[in-house]
Amino acid sequence: MNHVKIFDKSKDITERNVDIIVAPVNRDLETSGVHKPLDYVIYNHRYQLRMERSIIPDKSAVAYGDVYVIPEEDGGQSSLMYAVLESSKKDNNKKRLEQFYNNIFLKAIDFGASSIRVPSLSHGIFLYPVQEVVHIGIDIAASFETFQEIQFYCYNDAYYNVFITYLEILKDKWKK
Repeated sequence: MNHVKIFDKSKDITERNVDIIVAPVNRDLETSGVHKPLDYVIYNHRYQLRMERSIIPDKSAVAYGDVYVIPEEDGGQSSLMYAVLESSKKDNNKKRLEQFYNNIFLKAIDFGASSIRVPSLSHGIFLYPVQEVVHIGIDIAASFETFQEIQFYCYNDAYYNVFITYLEILKDKWKK
């Protein structure tokens, strides 16, 4: 459980070295655009994505649950993972979130990553309830003990407080 970490908005999502930074995107490979440094990283990777047809051969075939890793080149900080997520307007929110988290962690392991940073999913653009995002995300992350570090990056204080509170509750349970 000590491999799961929570970071607040005072830190830059691109600041610390991790193997992969996750970008939750829609089927058009677009983010909510909430955070400027992540937007910059994504902009540069989108250019590379367009150039490398081997990563996504047919953009019209992009579907929910797809995960694409774009390796960082030239000694850059982190590779970028596009993880396609639908809004919660559809049914089966819990199942979709579980699939999302399992998919990104499994793909990161396949890629050989030992650390990964996941921004908190927006209850704005993706419309997922905060409690579901936090509980499902941390529960699944805790089960992936092969990682040295899984970081959840929170864009606002409300998310940060929910993440920290739930993580502390789980750590207390694990101690008993």
